[in-house]
Amino acid sequence: MKVLRRLDGVLLVLMTVACACQPVRDQLTDAERQAISDSVSAGMVSYANALTDLDSTRVLNHYVAGPAFRLVSDGNTYLYVAMQKLIGGLRGTFQSSVVKWDTVAVTVLGRDAALVYAPFRRTDTDKQGTVARIRGIATWVWVRRDGAWRMLYGHGDHYPDTSTAR
Repeated sequence: MKVLRRLDGVLLVLMTVACACQPVRDQLTDAERQAISDSVSAGMVSYANALTDLDSTRVLNHYVAGPAFRLVSDGNTYLYVAMQKLIGGLRGTFQSSVVKWDTVAVTVLGRDAALVYAPFRRTDTDKQGTVARIRGIATWVWVRRDGAWRMLYGHGDHYPDTSTAR
């Protein structure tokens, strides 16, 4: 009995050492990191295009649909349900909206997650023809769900854009 316990202990130690020596699944190759970065960057371009086209369905398709989604914008927190209402009114509020990223910097966090930092400029024209120029910074956590990259959490700040450089 004593020999069996000692043998169990030895086996436990050997299994622990063997498991510790296994490569970590989440270690990514440079090619995998680049593929994730490229996919998320393309998602950001697609998102800006959907906003510019005032296409609420396409905009919402970039978000994780459900209660886990959050957007914090200018001190307000929006859940997915609130975004459906807000984004659903784009065409009723604006004649046009042009969104351009100054840069899109992607940090790959793992196989299924990436962080995006994206300063932007936006020009909105409302239904009365009033033009508002806005600049800001957006950050998004993108996750891969069911094979597709979606935005899970976002943060954005918006300011009047008084710069002359465009």
